[in-house]
Amino acid sequence: MDGTISRRWYVLFGWLPLLLLQAYRQQLSTLEREIDQLMAQLEEYELIQSLPGVGRIAR
Repeated sequence: MDGTISRRWYVLFGWLPLLLLQAYRQQLSTLEREIDQLMAQLEEYELIQSLPGVGRIAR
């Protein structure tokens, strides 16, 4: 196998996991926003958020 082919494989398979990770993070952010919007409609929202291990983790 020549160097050109192996470099192409590296570019494809080296970057592919990073692209998938970025796509998963975007989907996760969308789901978190949707969940937050639904949770905000609950009367118990503030109480639930105050429980240890339930509220948002500060980043």
